[in-house]
Amino acid sequence: MILVSKQDVYAFVIGEDVLGGGGGGSIKEGLELGTIATEIDTVRIVQPDEIEEDKTVVTVSDVGIQSNGKTEKEQYVRSVELLKIYGINVEGLIPSECGAIGTVNGWIQSTILKIPVLDSPCDGRAHPTGLMGSMGLHRLREFVSIQAAVGKRIGDTFSEILVKGELESVSKIVRAFSTISGGSAAVARNPINARYVIQNGAPGALTLCKKIGDSILKENEPYNKIKAAMRPIRGTIICEGIVTKKILKNKEGFDVGIIEIEDSTEAKCRISFVNEYMTLDIQEKRLAVFPDLINVFNLKTGLPVNSAEVKLKDSVAVTKVSRENLLLGSGLKYPEVYEPVRALLEPEICPISFTQP
Repeated sequence: MILVSKQDVYAFVIGEDVLGGGGGGSIKEGLELGTIATEIDTVRIVQPDEIEEDKTVVTVSDVGIQSNGKTEKEQYVRSVELLKIYGINVEGLIPSECGAIGTVNGWIQSTILKIPVLDSPCDGRAHPTGLMGSMGLHRLREFVSIQAAVGKRIGDTFSEILVKGELESVSKIVRAFSTISGGSAAVARNPINARYVIQNGAPGALTLCKKIGDSILKENEPYNKIKAAMRPIRGTIICEGIVTKKILKNKEGFDVGIIEIEDSTEAKCRISFVNEYMTLDIQEKRLAVFPDLINVFNLKTGLPVNSAEVKLKDSVAVTKVSRENLLLGSGLKYPEVYEPVRALLEPEICPISFTQP
């Protein structure tokens, strides 16, 4: 078991942000959530061998557009409470992904509702769609998805829905709800036994977040921080330069666009994103494609920057980590989960088609 104190929050969030790969929320909001949780009580993260296999585990997440909308702490708690009101005996919580907000999502719910967090998130990196964060449950013919979502505040309460049905359809409803409810919504979803979670999630990914964060915090110089971030996951720095172009569109509840970086030789590095960074091309040659982990680090701070926060004229370094070095959940193993992303990456955004190598 990991007992997370206030002093541990920064290491977790920085490491989580690296695994966010352009998505997963901002460092600032992740630090706020993590700090609030540890001020309430010590966060308990249990290891896979510390939970009974038949315990009911629920996924918690923040659904919406990174560049628009901020979720309040009460929304996170209320989403789990809605499932409990519906009759779900919630005995464990898991994040849907690793990201600056993604991984600490569950901590506030855990400390207030006294439910442990399990170190087996749905995925060991951030991803754009609910289907990708559902551990392959969409392939279980008998599985019925139950999802509770809590959106923007209305007076003294929040807008909220509870939806039950086929997983992909329910996920689309929740995504649409987040868009019309302030831009983001807290979600608690897909009750399933711990056995399935451990077999199909990413056991040990939260521990890896802390390891990456600790590695970064040992360094003082920004460039050394970037190299330290890559060390535990065997990543490489691909290019360094200035951001010369950025296109960002809000499409179907996602941040979609491109970032172009020009290095000292005038070579162009082009990154497409759907919340997370999806493809990495240099001079029209593809070097990485999701779920490879692509990151943009600010050279002044040595910290990763998500796709919504990258700005023109930023000095940045671009890194790549092969998917083989990541802890990926079953939700990324099936070709059909990539179709929504492919549809969003129009030729203007991604001239070289988005295909899985």
